Amino acid sequence: MMNWRTITDPAIYRQQRFDEISLLEGVRQFAYLDTARPSRPSIGIGFNLKDSGVRTQVFEVMQINAQDPRLSPAQQASEQGYINQLVVALSLTYLNDAALQLALNNIMIQRSIDPILANQAHITGRSSFDLQPTDIQTAYNNIILTFCSPNRRSS
Repeated sequence: MMNWRTITDPAIYRQQRFDEISLLEGVRQFAYLDTARPSRPSIGIGFNLKDSGVRTQVFEVMQINAQDPRLSPAQQASEQGYINQLVVALSLTYLNDAALQLALNNIMIQRSIDPILANQAHITGRSSFDLQPTDIQTAYNNIILTFCSPNRRSS
């Protein structure tokens, strides 16, 4: 049993909190259907992809961002189209994790080969909807900041 009150270093506290949640939730690189709520697509350590705030943080880590200053206006419009497709895909019902992942990967593949986005290596180099371990920790840290914000509203 961990005594959280004895941790005085904020960095150690944050890391131990992440490690504990990872242990309890499990770490999943690919999208999956939450076991408690199969209608809730998740990734990482239980990141609810239906929650717009969480989804935005996950997309940001995956460099899916229509406001990215590296993109031209035409590229931003194309990127927004892919974001919209992902949001719709995440709102649908799937029979299993594989069907969810396939739907998301199909969108990511189309995004990676879109001629409008061809000069954007961070886009063309990502054809799978997944998070690497460092991405999961980064998303978690960003999500925690959002959840700790006094202005946070779930959607």
